[in-house]
Amino acid sequence: MREGAVGHFEGFDVAGFWDDSAYALEEYVEQAPPSRELIAALEEELGGYRLPDSYVALMTAHNGGTPTRTCFPVPEATSWAEDHVEITGIRGIGRTRSQSLGGEFGSLFWIDLWEYPDIGVYFADTPSAGHDMLALDYRACGRHGEPTVVHVDQENDFAITPVAENFEAFVTGLVDESVYDTSEQDRLAELAMVREGSFSPILLRAFREVADVLPDADRRLRTLAEAVVHDKGLFALHADARSTLMYDYLFWLFTSFNQVRSFEQYVRTPPHHERSSKPPNYALMIVGFSPASEPYGFRTGGCARACLDEWWSSRIASGRIAETADGHRFTDAAVAALLDELATVAGEGASAVGENRRGTETGVVQVFLSRGRFSSVEDIRDHVDERWSQNGDAEPSVFMAEVGMAELEPMCVEAMHARDEGNLVPVAPRVLLRGASYADQWLPQVESTEPADAAICVFAPNVVTDPHGSSLHYLGRFTYRV
Repeated sequence: MREGAVGHFEGFDVAGFWDDSAYALEEYVEQAPPSRELIAALEEELGGYRLPDSYVALMTAHNGGTPTRTCFPVPEATSWAEDHVEITGIRGIGRTRSQSLGGEFGSLFWIDLWEYPDIGVYFADTPSAGHDMLALDYRACGRHGEPTVVHVDQENDFAITPVAENFEAFVTGLVDESVYDTSEQDRLAELAMVREGSFSPILLRAFREVADVLPDADRRLRTLAEAVVHDKGLFALHADARSTLMYDYLFWLFTSFNQVRSFEQYVRTPPHHERSSKPPNYALMIVGFSPASEPYGFRTGGCARACLDEWWSSRIASGRIAETADGHRFTDAAVAALLDELATVAGEGASAVGENRRGTETGVVQVFLSRGRFSSVEDIRDHVDERWSQNGDAEPSVFMAEVGMAELEPMCVEAMHARDEGNLVPVAPRVLLRGASYADQWLPQVESTEPADAAICVFAPNVVTDPHGSSLHYLGRFTYRV
């Protein structure tokens, strides 16, 4: 051990600090403690920064890994939370693991390729998969001094927030993530937003246009949004049944006074300098862009473009959306079906979607994960969805054959990819899956922390008879109330 790297972490349970999962052992944990020669060589490679003695001491006992306690309280809000930061793992001193200081995704990767500021050594990653990092900050102490620990926020122009006085204080101050479980508070905040948030000018105009057909169009929209929040814990639209109904409703409202000549015209996200109500589009209607200094309140805040693509393709293929002289519009039959579905949701809202009310039926979702196999949601759907022969006969997909599914209800199979949320590297399952239906209920049951970049969620009425037959990783079977 390097001289000086003794006397640290006295009385601290180093062995109990680490979670040696299969993922941690593969990606983080070096097989041997660092030698003096390796430490010196890596310090030189990293820019001449002398690693703290406490860092060397911890890595000598266990060279990198994922901690059992991953949260650290901070006095200032960051992009991750109002009152804490969270890490995924701590980088070992070595080169043989991708997450080690000298590995493929080591400290220099984030400085050279992601343009993080060169203030020291980036020693810990977070569940955001690269959008924020923890660093040893040498700006005040110099390259051979005792660095502080800081949070660096790529999403906020690389803002730097102080976290801990030194590395040892950071490690010993980590607490369990359960201390900061805010899922219920988040759900209540989302409910307040969809119940009371101001509508965009496009929606306000649309409500007036359809008043003869649907006089309470605004209330129907809020009720449907509440149902989405109760399903997911947040107001986000993906490929689930509620989201599909919301896409239908928004399109019908939009076309009450607008012509849609193409899908691209409808979904186009305008540059900032063009964000006005003319010409109107999907983003200006519901995502949250506004020409005013403050966005309107009733908004999703983002757009899962792949899910919108899938919705449009399915509506064109089924004939619900037809091209007319006035642009693409719902057929009369499609409008009638939409109004019936909205009435059904309104009935549910009166009896079961209200605050703190849950059904008593138990639903089941079976979840499959993948890493590095699919490049997009379209790739995942190609693996999942049935194929059609030249004779028009349905043929089971690869996924259906592997897991023993005789029939497929595609709208009850949700696919998601990390890139849809702006993540360029795999993320923890709880991050990847948080937009799935009913996630606020079943996601807390997920214990795995092994990152993935693609997920498939299979809901009833689909029946999986052999989940372990899948070539994907079977995460498990989880329950929720409907």
